[in-house]
Amino acid sequence: TEDRASPKSVLASLETTRFCHFVSDAPLGVVLEGTDDGGVVVKSVTPDGAAEARFGVKVGERVWRVNGRAVGEALNFQGVIELCRRRPVALDLVGAEA
Repeated sequence: TEDRASPKSVLASLETTRFCHFVSDAPLGVVLEGTDDGGVVVKSVTPDGAAEARFGVKVGERVWRVNGRAVGEALNFQGVIELCRRRPVALDLVGAEA
C-alpha cells in the first residue's frame, strides 16, 4: 500500500508553511532558478523591490503557480520566465515559515 501522511502530520506541516500570492504590474525584484526536480525557486530578492517590500518574498521559496498555471512538467523553468516577463503577473509561492 502507498504510504500517506496522516491528517495530523499534514496539518502540522501546513501550520509551518508560508503561502504567498501576489500580482504585480511592476518588475518583481526577484531572481528565479530552476531546481533538479523541475521546480523553480527564488534565488535572490532585490531589497525594497516589489516582491520583498510589498509581499515579503524570501529566498528559497518555491514558485507553485504563475498566472494560475502550475509549475511542473507542463510549465518548466523557461515557461515560468516567459510568463514572468508579462504584466501583470500573478505568482503563488510556498515556503517554510522563518
